[in-house]
Amino acid sequence: MRRLAVILPAAVVLGAGLVAAPAEAATNLPSAPTTAYGVFTGPVPGAGWGTRAVATGSLSGSSDGSGGLTVSGTTATSATISTAVQPRTGNPFTPGTYPIGDTASPTAVGVQVTGGVPSACSSVSGNITVHAVTLSGGQVTSFAASVKGNCGTGQPVFAQEVRWQSTVPMIALVTPVSTPKAEVVTVAVGPNDTTFGTPTDTGTDAKVAVTGNTCTGTRPANTTCTVTVTATPDFFGPAQDVITLPDGGAGRVIPVTSVGYDTATGAYTPLAPARLLDTRRKVGVSTTTPIGANKYIDLQVAARGGVPSSGVASVVLNTTVVSPTTEGYVTMYPTGSSKPVASSVNFNKGWTGANLLTVKVGTGGKVRLYNYSGNTHVVVDVMGYYHSNSSTATTKYGGYAGLEPTRILDTRDTNDPLPRDFYLTTGADLGPEANSHVKAFAVNITVTKPTGIGYLTAWNGDENAIPNTSTLNFTKNRTVPNMAVVPTLACGSFCTDPDTPTIGILNTSSGSAHVVVDLVGVYDDNTLDGSWRYRSLNSPTRIVNTKTKQGIPAAIGANKTVTVSTPSAVTTFNTMSLVTNTTANKPTITSVLTLWNADIARPGVSNLNPYAGQLVSNMTFTDLGAAYDFKVHNLAGSTNLVIDVAGTMEAYPAVADPGTGLALREDGLAAVRSSAVQRATGDRGAKASVLTADPVSTAARHR
Repeated sequence: MRRLAVILPAAVVLGAGLVAAPAEAATNLPSAPTTAYGVFTGPVPGAGWGTRAVATGSLSGSSDGSGGLTVSGTTATSATISTAVQPRTGNPFTPGTYPIGDTASPTAVGVQVTGGVPSACSSVSGNITVHAVTLSGGQVTSFAASVKGNCGTGQPVFAQEVRWQSTVPMIALVTPVSTPKAEVVTVAVGPNDTTFGTPTDTGTDAKVAVTGNTCTGTRPANTTCTVTVTATPDFFGPAQDVITLPDGGAGRVIPVTSVGYDTATGAYTPLAPARLLDTRRKVGVSTTTPIGANKYIDLQVAARGGVPSSGVASVVLNTTVVSPTTEGYVTMYPTGSSKPVASSVNFNKGWTGANLLTVKVGTGGKVRLYNYSGNTHVVVDVMGYYHSNSSTATTKYGGYAGLEPTRILDTRDTNDPLPRDFYLTTGADLGPEANSHVKAFAVNITVTKPTGIGYLTAWNGDENAIPNTSTLNFTKNRTVPNMAVVPTLACGSFCTDPDTPTIGILNTSSGSAHVVVDLVGVYDDNTLDGSWRYRSLNSPTRIVNTKTKQGIPAAIGANKTVTVSTPSAVTTFNTMSLVTNTTANKPTITSVLTLWNADIARPGVSNLNPYAGQLVSNMTFTDLGAAYDFKVHNLAGSTNLVIDVAGTMEAYPAVADPGTGLALREDGLAAVRSSAVQRATGDRGAKASVLTADPVSTAARHR
């Protein structure tokens, strides 16, 4: 499980000079300060990926009198990080790669790290590469080496660069996973004119590329040139590599250590539903005037309803249109952006209904709500938010994992509709490894055969905290669906596994109603291996419009299935799922529409249930096949269809190399998912877990 063992502090540069010295005698080299560098990953209670201790003061190094050396420094909190290195027994240090252990032996170099790793690190193993060393009387006078190992069976890898009185350079690239970071190294030509070749990367572990180079060719004596190295780590923790710049001799060696760490970028934080706008009651606005034709409201979402004031990329909003005077639609998009060719909630005259939306946050932390025609009241409830790359959050966020769509509740099975003012809880047993880490469900909730008018509320099921919000609105005898992202609560004594995640569904109406819940994905607490992260598009992007032959060439006929290939402008080679707004445009008769991954059989679930002549939308989470495709099935009659993409769910950590990503994709999504788990855990043999949902539910209770 990723990050179930929390991660050790990572020590950044302890005072490094990035100067690549000439490969000549040490007497020709400029003096260097005592330097050391270390990056560690290991189990430290309370610390997370990317927590780094930076040694900036009291830098010191010394020969230990027995052929080894010790380097150390202090952090901003006055903690000391120290590394002692001993040569193999009876073998003085020489350049090369050797195994390491807790103490030196005839075959292993002894490495002991204190301050940067816990006392539990009592079984060091791995390798050290000595890049350069000078000795005097058997004692070390300068030293440069790279260490990579672990602190015991099953523990994450740690890495360290050790420098003392050496001008052999090093590059420290500590960056969020899948995020490029560059470092410029200045190369000192030396006392003689030197002809340099093209710098090469002698390994692939650190995902390093030479992205800039002014050295290749003949360079005059006593000048400098530069090599720019960019690393894009695609797994958590450290990796090491070496860049070699040919110089007609041994070459200039530039060791590189890169560390990928986790951030909240693209992760989701669920919230208790909170009302941000109600034009009927002066919530979020100063009047009770409905929104007029070709008018808009800039709705403040940041710093309201639990949404932070900064670090937010997109918000998840349940948007309800109330009693519009004409047929039309509203579009929500980032304030400050151009209005897209897209719709968010489509409606007929007089219709009251909701649609879940994922909207990128715009200027001033606002989103714009534009009304196309007529007058309409609008109600908006926030359900959660996705973090931007500026988020500083370290807890209370997680990734998304798509599931094969599964029906977890259908009250028609027992012919037991949910009475008015009653609620029930429903959930899914995902297995003991996953249950306690699931924090929200992505579900499609459908009300059918209601005997009155009203609404359903979906929430975490806490009977003492029922929110004053609605999830979907309905009228008598109408079948109405709506997607919802709902926080979960542990089932407790009602379930075999008390950690089983559940949600509550409350019927607030004038009658009873049957309720159907289809589970399409789950959000975790940033623990489950291979979960995905959300990537916002700049604005909603239309990929299907059957009326204009975009994406699908014509209206979809009765009992017909069509395949949609997602355009490359929308996807990356890490895209696993689309977050879309799907609109049925006036079907000829009442029908059922289902969207699903093109690589699997059609699941027994529904996404839209439009009636004849209705213009209606629903948000969909649609997993993609290996060819970035999905299928759409229409049950009855004929209907036109519009699909707008708000964003995508991406494999995390993302594959850094496009070629690798495409090759994995050609092997199918199982290969992509397994690769994501391997990159998350550092275990190249790890396999992706397949989450399956075993439905659970309780009897209805009066609120």
